[in-house]
Amino acid sequence: IVGGGYMGKAHAVAMSAVGAIFDTELRPRLEMVAARSDESAERYRSAYGFARGTGDWRQLVTDARVDAVMIASTQDTHRAAAELALGDPWIRALPPTQKVTAAYVAITNRGDEALVLQGARIEGAGKVEIHTTREVDGLLRMEQLSTLAIPPGETRELAPGGAHFMLFDLAVMPRPGERRQMCLVFADGLEQCATATVRKSADNGGHDHHQHH
Repeated sequence: IVGGGYMGKAHAVAMSAVGAIFDTELRPRLEMVAARSDESAERYRSAYGFARGTGDWRQLVTDARVDAVMIASTQDTHRAAAELALGDPWIRALPPTQKVTAAYVAITNRGDEALVLQGARIEGAGKVEIHTTREVDGLLRMEQLSTLAIPPGETRELAPGGAHFMLFDLAVMPRPGERRQMCLVFADGLEQCATATVRKSADNGGHDHHQHH
């Protein structure tokens, strides 16, 4: 449940009482509650019987152990929480002598209309551009995109070898294990932020993004 105030409590109590109201063997598990701070989330977790709490609702909507989300927060947070989810945001760590690097994220559009990604702000980078990798005459080349559309009901992965963010004017090359804020900006004014981890590759078997350019 996103929101731990009066409406959050009402939803939590209702979920706990499903077996007493409906003729079903299903019993919802109160897995996680999100509030405005970790301290508030812990208070609600303890009071309402959730397994976990978080001060960042983005962690809740992208958590693999959460199967359904109820949004019981204030109106100003409804749209972003309901329509948009960011998964596995990360920044590639390259040698300190490199002047640019890349960042990646999976964008899920749960809304009824297409979302148009217009750009991003990433902590530590003076400029961020959307790029993609295309094959031209047998060679992989990078080109800049002005926007990137995410159709309704679909997930668009910004990943090595495809669309991605390029980070320019770095204050310093991010180091593995660090965390940086990543904020995505959409054409309709919607913004969504997440914490990106810094690592050398997508996984242990991943290849280096900049070998293609």
